[in-house]
Amino acid sequence: MSEDVATRRKSLLEHFSAIKDSRQPCKVMYPLSEVLLLVVCGTMAACDDYDDIVLWASRHLDFLRRLQPYHFGIPCADWLRVVMNRIGPDLFASCFLA
Repeated sequence: MSEDVATRRKSLLEHFSAIKDSRQPCKVMYPLSEVLLLVVCGTMAACDDYDDIVLWASRHLDFLRRLQPYHFGIPCADWLRVVMNRIGPDLFASCFLA
């Protein structure tokens, strides 16, 4: 990964650093940073819902893996809903707009 790409990814993820992952680390297959990057990229790609985000991500997994490992691939839409529903919408919106 080039230094420029790494810097941009770090900058993007820093905007979401206020969101804390409350899950038990030993049970996490999909790190919060991967989930947030996936949702943000899918949203910027005009995906309307989590099903669309998963479809978009499955077509762009090589791109996403240049930014994060995604060792276990892409979570299903239901899992995205579960993780994202734990995040306050106002907090996510403020991070996204930043």
